[in-house]
Order: sequence, then C-alpha cells, then structure tokens
Amino acid sequence: MGKAAALLAAATLVLLARELGLGLETTDEAYYLLHALHPESIRLFFTPFHWVTGPMWEATGSLVAFRALGLALCVASAMLLAEGVRQVAPRAGWPVPGRIAVMAGSVSGALVYGSLLPFTPSYNLLGSVFGCMAMGLGLLAMAATQRAGWSWALAAGVALALATIVKFPAGMGTAGLLALLWLVLAKREEALRLAALLAGAVVTVALLAAPDAVAQFRAGVEVLWAAQGDHSTAGRLLRSAQDIAQMLGAAGIAFGAPLACVAAGVWLQRTWLALAGMAWLAFAIVADGHLAGGYDRFPLQAQPLAALLLAAFIAKARDLSFTVRSALLVASLVALPFAIALGTSNPLHVQLLGALAPWGVLLALAGFAAPRSWPAALAAVMFGITVFAQASGHAGQPYRTRPMAEQREHVTLPQLGQLKVDRPTAAMVQALLAAATRCSIRPGTPFIDLYNLPAAGLVLQAPPLVSPWMLDASHAARVLQHADPAALRGATLVVKSNHAALPPQLAGFPAGWRLCGAGTAPLDGVPFEVWAAAG
Repeated sequence: MGKAAALLAAATLVLLARELGLGLETTDEAYYLLHALHPESIRLFFTPFHWVTGPMWEATGSLVAFRALGLALCVASAMLLAEGVRQVAPRAGWPVPGRIAVMAGSVSGALVYGSLLPFTPSYNLLGSVFGCMAMGLGLLAMAATQRAGWSWALAAGVALALATIVKFPAGMGTAGLLALLWLVLAKREEALRLAALLAGAVVTVALLAAPDAVAQFRAGVEVLWAAQGDHSTAGRLLRSAQDIAQMLGAAGIAFGAPLACVAAGVWLQRTWLALAGMAWLAFAIVADGHLAGGYDRFPLQAQPLAALLLAAFIAKARDLSFTVRSALLVASLVALPFAIALGTSNPLHVQLLGALAPWGVLLALAGFAAPRSWPAALAAVMFGITVFAQASGHAGQPYRTRPMAEQREHVTLPQLGQLKVDRPTAAMVQALLAAATRCSIRPGTPFIDLYNLPAAGLVLQAPPLVSPWMLDASHAARVLQHADPAALRGATLVVKSNHAALPPQLAGFPAGWRLCGAGTAPLDGVPFEVWAAAG
C-alpha cells in the first residue's frame, strides 16, 4: 500500500510539472512576479516576500524555471517534514513506517497547492514551504547526534526566519508549535541547540532586511487595513474560526455516517464493517463530486481530505497508545496547516489547501505503520487518489484563467520567456506590445495599474510605482501618497477605457499623457487603455 501511495504522489507531481509552461494568471500571479522582478521598486508592503523571491528570480530568469523552483521547493519541504517526523515519532511512542511511504503522503499533501494556484513563488507558497522546512529541520535537530543536531538547528533557524519574512503568521505559528514539541520531546542537553536555531534566524533576518524596512512595512499595513476595512486581529481570527467550523460542519454532514460505520467496526472489532465504512466513505466522496478540483470547488476540496485523516485515526485507534507526547505530536501536525494558512483575507478553509503536507504525514503514520490496519491504509491511499483527482480537475477551471486545454497560443515575453497562453491573454499581450512600440515606452519606465491588471507591467517590462497592488480609487490614492510627484508624472498608466474612478493624484488626466493603445483584460473582458507621459 505504501508503494501505491508513492506512485500516486509521483503521478500527481508529473501531472503538475507538465503545466509549468501553461497559462499566465494576470492578477495574483502577476502581482507576485512584479515583486520578484523589481524588488527594489516595492516601497509599500505588508509582507517583504520580495526580499526572498527577488534572488530566486535572479537564479532562474524565466517564468517556467521560476515555477519549477517553486514546485521543487514544495516537494523538498514535504520530504524534510516527513523525515523529521519519522525521526522523532519513536520518542512519542509511535511505530515508524518506511521512509518512502511517509514521504509519499507528505508530498501528496503538499501538491494540493497545485490545484489552488500556480507554483510561482509567493508569500502563500513560501510560507508553506519554509514553515514545513522549519518544522522538519527542527525535529531533525532534536533527534540527530550532537554535531549534526547543531547543524540541523542552524538550518531550522534559517527556515523559520524565511517563513516569518514571507508570511509573518506562518513563521510565528510554526515557531510556537515547534517550541511546544521541543519542550515535551527534547532531552535537556538537546535544548541547548535552540541557541543555534535562534542564531540562524537572527542572522538571516539581518542579512535580508532592507534599511528602511520598518517604515515601509508600517505604511504598507496601514494601506492594507484601509483597503480591507479591517484593523482587528481578533476579528480576523474569529472569522478564521468560523471558516473552519463551517468546513468541519459541512464535512460532518457529508461524511458523518460513513465515519460512524468505520468507528463501529473498530469498536466491535469487525474489520469487514470498518472496510464497509471506508467503501461508503469512498462512494460519498465520488458521488458528492469531492474528487473535482477547480476555482469553484476551492471551498469544498479540504472536506474529503479532513474526513480521510479522521477515518485513518479512527481505524487505528485500538492499535495506538495515546500519551501526552503522542497527542502533542499529532495535534501539532493537525494544527500546522492552519498556522501556515493564517494571515490573508481569503477564507481559511481555502488557504488550507496550500499547506497540507502535515496531514499527509499523519495519514502515512496511521496507515502504513505496524500493526497494519487495512481501513487506515485505505484512507492513506484514498488521500493520494483524491489529491491526484483534484489536481487533474483544476485544469478545467484554474484560478482566474481559462482551462489548461485552451492554453495553446505561443507568446514570448522579454522578461518571462516562452509560454503557452489562451487567446484572450495572447491578444492582451499583443495589444500591450503594440502600445509600447507606438509610444516608444522604454523598459524600466514605472507604470501604474488602474485597476487589477498587474500583468500589464510584465509585458511592458515596467516596474511598479511604489506598489503593484491597487484595488480601487481609494486604495490607489493611499498608495500614491508615497509616490514621488515627478515619477508619477513620468509613469505609464494602464487605465479602464471609461477613465472611471481615478485617484485624486490623477485629477488632471489625460493632460500630460498621450494615448498609446487599447486592449481587453482577459479575465473580465474590461477594455483598458495604455497612456505614456507626453514629455
């Protein structure tokens, strides 16, 4: 059964790797890319992930290679997490399955991200990557021999600092869970290795931090709060709790009866009844469409995965000895995806899809460790099947782009390299290139996006003025308060064709600019115009 899980993980990896050169998401992905391409131009931020993605872009140099790096980091972090858990599991009294089986479960869980977003390095992807790396390396530091333990601790500190930089809640949540595990599982002499962990974290932040980072962060958070209308951390946490309660409640309604059947089989020691419950659970997953992935399925995708995790532990309940140590290890791995997912305005049960490697590890521990529980092993294999199916299904409705089957038009962008995109995106690219040619817009000329088409900057080879993130006139006005007036007058503008809802800093528009061309946004079909400074 462990080999089946490994084959499923490999199949999912191949499936997602084949999509690395397909499509260009013109909103969120373009926003991430502008940060990586022009880290020096970002003057407002609520996460300095461009400190990390900037060097990554320098090392890759094309969008396909950049995505491939994101995918490779995703897989590597899952494998590190799996090995770290394997090494400390005996301290918690848990039998340890084979390395391949545990890594397969972890990689399958990590690859759920591919059904959510492209593997372009972003604060969401890297928060998950470095959070899982920090946890895995921190556990390895605890379990390793003296010299190796200090080295692993230093590496864990670096990973923890990177997680905190790219996504502050992910770093803090991971640090809290790792500290609890060290407190309970580590020996007294091993605790000294935390000094190396702290040293690695401090040095990493010191090397990456920009001189005026604090002021830029404070201004960026103020703009973010104004845009989202929410200043309350407690309110955000409450909404996140409501999101999770909603997800678990829906999962209970959908899968409660099959799970009860599995529990009855375990309680009565009737393996056939537990297996029947697993068959019922599989039928419910298929019949209710939970194998499907895609934009409109995001709120539902985590439900069957949570149900399979619970089924595995129900099936294994009689074989496990739950102590404080074992309970803490399980609880930490259950909680780690939630800790990583916090920190965005998106529903938590959707963000959760980007951080499920720990659940894959738990399913492998329950499903493949001796003594073998066939219902638990089935749950672990069904987890891999569900992930593969959701990754396949997302191709029909990817995030804010047309189906992968429509990504057939070859385009070459000076900064991003060769891609295959859909026809509306190819038309947008041609319109922007024609506008740049008509007005001789030079690469490196700052641009302002009004609104929600940051991909224009990628085509025009234009760094954002202050920030590429402007949602509406009010948001843009707050961002442009931090712009140099001379740079503002010399910027290229990408505006809606009706010139509606411009910020007050552009009250005199179009005076001072000349029209260079027009096109249509591929996502929503809204016409746009490109204007260059007249001087």
